[in-house]
Amino acid sequence: MLAVTEATFTRHVLHAELPVLACFGARRCPARQALRPALTQVAEQYRGQLLVASVLVDHAPLLAEQCGVVASPTLMVFQHGDRQSQVRGFLADGLVRLLADEVVGGAVRGDTFWSPVEERFEDMVLIPLIQRWGCVFQRQVACALPGRPTPQRGRIDLRVQLCGGRYRCAESLAGAAGERSPDRPL
Repeated sequence: MLAVTEATFTRHVLHAELPVLACFGARRCPARQALRPALTQVAEQYRGQLLVASVLVDHAPLLAEQCGVVASPTLMVFQHGDRQSQVRGFLADGLVRLLADEVVGGAVRGDTFWSPVEERFEDMVLIPLIQRWGCVFQRQVACALPGRPTPQRGRIDLRVQLCGGRYRCAESLAGAAGERSPDRPL
């Protein structure tokens, strides 16, 4: 991962031949520090296809202001001198890899906030967590809607069997990407 300063930003990021994933963050920000291993892994995995840069906003306040950085960390994608996308805040390892996949694949375009499609988020973050916990799951399961006078049915995204054998239906588990013990309910 390349450390970039205000003096080297134009040369290393804006004039780069490859797309650049730049992490803007404060030196003591725990979320930036937690992102560092995933960014280092992405830099190694995509060497020759993607440049990963780190900008410490403590030492580059003018650059942070010019780029519109308002949160630490903020990930920005640059290509051919233009900002293509950005993400504010911490991302789980799987989402950092997904972002890198999409940047390298040319799917990240325009100056927008990056947001993965729900199914991709589940594939890259939730499913690996559920599998690591040793739980069983089903996708797109029909589920009776409680409190309805007529027997209507809906669809749930994931049906997870917890280690105790109980099922928990969830319309969306997008907020459950953090580490959880398998014996705690989702």
